[in-house]
Amino acid sequence: MPTVTSPIKKGFAPIFTTDKRIRTMNKCVDEKEEAFDRLKTFRSLTEGWDGYSAVPIKIEVISAAQSLLEKIPAVPEVFPTLAGNVQLQFEDDKGNYLELEIKENYKAEMFAEIEGVAQEERIVNLGDDTEWECLMKLIKVFA
Repeated sequence: MPTVTSPIKKGFAPIFTTDKRIRTMNKCVDEKEEAFDRLKTFRSLTEGWDGYSAVPIKIEVISAAQSLLEKIPAVPEVFPTLAGNVQLQFEDDKGNYLELEIKENYKAEMFAEIEGVAQEERIVNLGDDTEWECLMKLIKVFA
């Protein structure tokens, strides 16, 4: 990978993505801050927030999603689900897709399609080191 030799200005640090485009650290930070801000809004969702029968998102689920966001190198789209969970969705321009539905007890339902191959949908224990390592390998595809 080529190196960048340029003076680093305050607030600017070039980084490489997997497709070798250069993005600024500020952009990545801004995107992550937006995801955190969006998560914070989920705290105010009440019963029927969708106009029907959607369940409020529990603080435990929001906290688990925030904790996950702090530790991952990629920034997902963040959505509330009707069942009271938080969905993190990663997608790239190569057709790779990862969906994590964060649930109670630090669990997540995961579905991924990487390089055209759909992975088996399964429940992931976010507190298990082995499962965490596997999940991080998948997420790095989107960094």
